[in-house]
Amino acid sequence: MTPETCDIDKKVNVKFPAIAKPVFRGISSNTIETDKFRFLENNRLKLINGQKELSKFLEKTGDYKKYLILQQYVREMSDSMYAIRIYADRNSNIKADFTGKKVRGYPADSGDNVVCESYKVPESLVENTRRIVAEMKYTGIAEFEYKKDEATGDFFLIEINPRAWSWMGITPHCGINIPLIAYQDIAGIKSTEKPLQNNYHFRYVKVLQDFTNCLFR
Repeated sequence: MTPETCDIDKKVNVKFPAIAKPVFRGISSNTIETDKFRFLENNRLKLINGQKELSKFLEKTGDYKKYLILQQYVREMSDSMYAIRIYADRNSNIKADFTGKKVRGYPADSGDNVVCESYKVPESLVENTRRIVAEMKYTGIAEFEYKKDEATGDFFLIEINPRAWSWMGITPHCGINIPLIAYQDIAGIKSTEKPLQNNYHFRYVKVLQDFTNCLFR
């Protein structure tokens, strides 16, 4: 499933409470338009409870509203975020996939990974990811993030990040070396890897950040 989504200034589809979020928070080089990217980073997720709150928020956004969308609010904290990371070859065939979930993020509802772990997700999510990759004719490394509504058990596709992710280095320890598989495929080298998806259980921790968050925040 995907959350209902619309342009932030259109009063269609999405019911309150909803969230305002940017369509992107940065580009490969943020050396210009720093105010814009600072605004998008600072407003990565804004909970909107009604039309009055939306109107007040729009007053503050100015010209930046064109970079924002309004989306159905999927309940729960960041520990309900599940991810499927893939490498797809030139024919959009997935050559490697790794699945995991957040344990803690900061801010707790929408923040980046601070503690995360390898984790076997439902096969339906993997199949859905394969379908999207094929339909998009996607090539390369990407991250598909799903959020589970614990009340209903439904999984929602929150976003797709067409890039490597912060804890990619965990994959070789879990039996599937995605960077090496990607390199060998692009370079035309016969793969020496035999992917064993999530064959081992590992956690990745940003120790100092997690300590600070738990102790002070």
